[in-house]
Parts: sequence; structure tokens; C-alpha cells
Amino acid sequence: MNSSPLLSVIICATVNLKQKNMKSLPNSKRTTMPLIFILMLMVSFGSALSAKTLKDDLDAAKKAKKTVFLVVTTNTIKADAALKIAQQAQNQLKESIVLTLNSDDIANKELVTKFALGSAPLPIIMVIGSNGIAAGGLQEKEATAAKLVQMAPSPKKAEALAYLNEKKSVFVIGYKKSFTDRDKVVEKCKAAVTQLKGNAAIVEVDMDDPKEKALLDMIGADQKSKNTVTVVTNSKGTVTGNFNGITDSQKLVTAATTIPKQSGCAPGACGSNKSCGK
Repeated sequence: MNSSPLLSVIICATVNLKQKNMKSLPNSKRTTMPLIFILMLMVSFGSALSAKTLKDDLDAAKKAKKTVFLVVTTNTIKADAALKIAQQAQNQLKESIVLTLNSDDIANKELVTKFALGSAPLPIIMVIGSNGIAAGGLQEKEATAAKLVQMAPSPKKAEALAYLNEKKSVFVIGYKKSFTDRDKVVEKCKAAVTQLKGNAAIVEVDMDDPKEKALLDMIGADQKSKNTVTVVTNSKGTVTGNFNGITDSQKLVTAATTIPKQSGCAPGACGSNKSCGK
């Protein structure tokens, strides 16, 4: 085991202190007493260093690009059924893990705030994307393994969710490798991002990628188009524009800043069948 500098200092100080008192002890105790004390100190200090928190586990999952099924409960609420459902979902989704969050534990206060769990009806199962962003959650009574797996965001959906989490509008560019107008479309979107002073972001999606079909379906991208398409969502996560081919950047800006009364859902938005789970 690699000892920390602090542990080395403590051990050295302990040895020096004990050596000063050795002369007053019988020979048989001069060796055993400091050795036992140091071993006990190393065990207790090592345990403190190795103690992991839920935040550590979530950070490790993000680093490993794993989806997390997070079962949220309290000291008094049983979540056996929710945990079983989450484990079933884990079995169906490769690169995923199950973790538990006790909202009564003061150590989890930051996470309760981050995931807005203060008034959530518990137990609940949160789905955390591979980039650490919450994609949504289901109450135990309505959750199934299939629903949880369906909520797990694809790489590009997770990317879009991250930008929406930063309160940015998103330009989702759907392209195929054979399209010749992609660069021009990206150029127009970049110009719109500049006009919006960085309060928008671009997510490029290969329309031939089967992992991203659900995202493209949800936002209404024309996957049969012969040109690159741009779907715009405002900072609330609502689809506010759908363009085919090269589009003027000012039109993109107008769409990105529109707050309609009713419209389709985008990644991270709420609402009926087009809901992303949030």
C-alpha cells in the first residue's frame, strides 16, 4: 500500500515519541507496543482514505462512460421493488450500473439539490446519462426495466442534454456522409451561435447511426431528406425550428430564441409521448 505524506509524518512522529519513553519500559515491551500502535493507526487511517462517497461512484461511472440507474429513497421508505427493477434494467443495458441515493443522508445534500429531488415522490429511479447528466426519472409504481432502458440517452442525446442543462439552445444537425452541403450548414449554425453570444451549441448527428434513430424520431428530423437538416431547440428544450438544407443564420437565431405556447419536445423537455424523460 502506498502511504501518503501525511501518514508518513504521523508514523514518524509516533515513533519519535515512543522512543523517548522506551527507557522506562521493560525490554519485552519496547518493540511490541509502538509496533501495535502504528499498525492500528495505519489500519484506521487507511480506512478513512479508502472510504468512497456516492459522488465518487457517479464520477467513476461518468469517467467509464456508463449509464447509471439511481434508486432514490430515504431512511424510512423501502425501495426493494425499485432496486429490483433497476437491476433488471442494468441486465438489459450494457455499460450501466445501479446505485442508491439516500436523500436523508446529509452527505448527499449536494446531489439532492443537483438532481432536484427535494420534492420528488419517493422511491424514484433516476436515469443518469454516460456524461453524468440526468435524463429523467420514474416513480417506482410506473417504472419498468424496458422504460428505464428506453430513457437511457444515446451519446448524441446525452450531449444535447448537457447543453440544455447549461440553459443553451441547441442546433441538432442531421447529416449523411454522402451529403455535400454539410459544411455549409455547420457554417451557418456556427454563425448563429456567434450571434447568440455563445448561448447555443451544435450537435451533429449521423442519420445512418442506428443508436441515434430514437433521438431523430423524437425531434422530428426528416431522415429521408436528400439534404442536411437542422432541428432547433430553444433553451427550454422545445423544438422551435426544423430546416432542410442551407438556412440563413438569422432564421436559426430567431428559432433558437422563440418560446412557443405549444410545440414538439426536444432532448430534456417534458411533455406527452415526445418526452425525453425529464
